[in-house]
Amino acid sequence: MFHKSVYRNVVSFWMIAGALVPRISSAQSPQIAYFPETVVTQEEGRDLITIEEQTKAVLDQLGRDLSARGLGYRDVVVSNVFLKDTRDFQAMNAIYRTYFDIDAPTRATVQVDLLDPKALIQISAVAAKGPKTIIIPANLKSPELPYSWGISVGNTLFISGATSRSPETYQPVPGDVGTQTRRVLGNIGLILDEAGMDFSDLVSCKVFLDDTRDFQAMNAAYIEFMPVDDPPARATVRAGLVNKIFSSEIQCVAEKSDERRMISPTVPTRRRPFSPAIDTGDKLYVAGIVVGAENAILETQAAMARIESILGAGSRNLESIENMWIYLTDIRDAGDVLETLHGILGPDIPKPTIIGAPLMGRAKVEIQVVAGNSVGSSEQLERKTASPILDVHVHAHSDVPNRSYCPNSGLIGLEKEDGELLCSTPLRPAQNGRDLMERTLRYLEDYNMYAIAMTQDYSQLEKWIESSHRIFPSIQTGVADFEKNEVQHLVESGKVIAIGELMTQYEGISPDSEEIEKIWDLAVAEDVPVGIHMSAPGAQLPNYVARYGNPLLLEPVLKKYPELRIYLMHAGWPFLEETVSVLRQYPNVYVDISFIDWQMPINLFHNYLRQLVDYGFGKRIMFGSDQSWPDAIQIAVENVEAADFLSSNQKDDIFFENALRFFRIDEDRLGIH
Repeated sequence: MFHKSVYRNVVSFWMIAGALVPRISSAQSPQIAYFPETVVTQEEGRDLITIEEQTKAVLDQLGRDLSARGLGYRDVVVSNVFLKDTRDFQAMNAIYRTYFDIDAPTRATVQVDLLDPKALIQISAVAAKGPKTIIIPANLKSPELPYSWGISVGNTLFISGATSRSPETYQPVPGDVGTQTRRVLGNIGLILDEAGMDFSDLVSCKVFLDDTRDFQAMNAAYIEFMPVDDPPARATVRAGLVNKIFSSEIQCVAEKSDERRMISPTVPTRRRPFSPAIDTGDKLYVAGIVVGAENAILETQAAMARIESILGAGSRNLESIENMWIYLTDIRDAGDVLETLHGILGPDIPKPTIIGAPLMGRAKVEIQVVAGNSVGSSEQLERKTASPILDVHVHAHSDVPNRSYCPNSGLIGLEKEDGELLCSTPLRPAQNGRDLMERTLRYLEDYNMYAIAMTQDYSQLEKWIESSHRIFPSIQTGVADFEKNEVQHLVESGKVIAIGELMTQYEGISPDSEEIEKIWDLAVAEDVPVGIHMSAPGAQLPNYVARYGNPLLLEPVLKKYPELRIYLMHAGWPFLEETVSVLRQYPNVYVDISFIDWQMPINLFHNYLRQLVDYGFGKRIMFGSDQSWPDAIQIAVENVEAADFLSSNQKDDIFFENALRFFRIDEDRLGIH
């Protein structure tokens, strides 16, 4: 089934991010799954204020994300733990150990600036499905902390962030940065040797320096160990190390490959400590790319142009990117950088790991990526032939809302009054009507989706219909613009299959108002369903009345029009009991779960959805996205798929079958037989 192949990337802009979800690559032996950024600062409306609370919540969320992809904690091979304050290390570690004690993943732990101002901890992880081998070098004392020196999966070796420790005693080896770097790489050499590899198999490294002034001295020692012609790709940033004795920490990946080669769009003129990229045939590991410019936006554009040229030299393109790290000298540049990346990469941007870590020199932005071995992931190819989804809440506007959201949060906007970002993965609207159409239609194709598309201007709907066979038109209207929108003509002529979104709540009109009866009369006479906006709170718009989102206000309408087919947009959230009461009494009422399936905190959305299902209404719940923020589509699909309390058949009902029945769409119209 398609739904089980959806993996979070985000950007969750979407996510950014998003997520848009980490992609799973078609790796040579195992499948590699990236979990770029897990942060939890609130549960059930309560702020988590201690490192213990946040660590537990983050690891619990990681567990759910793993489970949604058919993975478990045992499959995690890399964990990057980013702390706001290294003084929280011991408390974090005590919790972490309860999740990863035996055969723990490789790990690096450093202090950096985090995007979420409330976050004390952020974890990025890599998981691999398949047999794995814990690498325990005979001549390197095992760590007393919950991490492994190395983990080998297939031909790939993941190596923990190594610091300057005695191989015999595990005790710190002090000294200047050159001395420490040589000890660090000596220990990495022991790990490589135990795995049957050497430095010529290293493909990518990350160097965390305690002091940027040590960069040249670190380089001089580092280059002594690396192959002359094709040293591994690398990124180097400043980060706070857990033990103040240490001046550097180095984390690497190695891969045994007969196809290994250095990739560069230009001919190198001198020996460098790292390659622009290393191609193993299966993956292309690109170095952290830095291009100085006047500001973060221009640097991002220049860095991505450089990355694109490197990918091209490796017979790949931007669509091949499956993992991305963004290092920022000033974390406040994140919004500009992400918006720029979104403009370059569109809806398929993989959710990045983002940290505030000063760079070497004066640059503001460094971007490091891993690309797969083909253009377009195996997941995307699977989507083309997968079981379909019918999204019953898609907008085809020519104008788009000028507001942004933090997905899975319930928050509106991106910044506090002091200018701090509210979230690390802001979800922004489409740039304009054309952008909205192009990005939405691309999602429909990639995810094998169909859509009930709606707007007030039918001429705009016609553009969507002409551009894709996946569109079923619906006319959006309020009471005031009913005639202007030619609703009666469009319905009677069969040009639309539904009326919706009915915007009376935005007009400040109660759903039981006599003013709306001309719409109910038309819908019953022509036997077309109506989707009505019912939810509270709204989007802080002037005429919006929150109490008019109460589904019980529809009861006089449903009594007067017993044949009216109506669906409550946003599932009447948060009026759960009122929604249930209406569903119990009136079998012609369905709900869609749009907006709440990507904008609300996922635990609140899941709780709401679970109760609707537990009350027995699983056959009357329809999937919707409300995608004026196009990347919301991916998040919404993921969040439904992540509802582990739903069976496969229940997910199929929500994603497709219920809407097909409600709208009376013949499968032949979808080309499904």
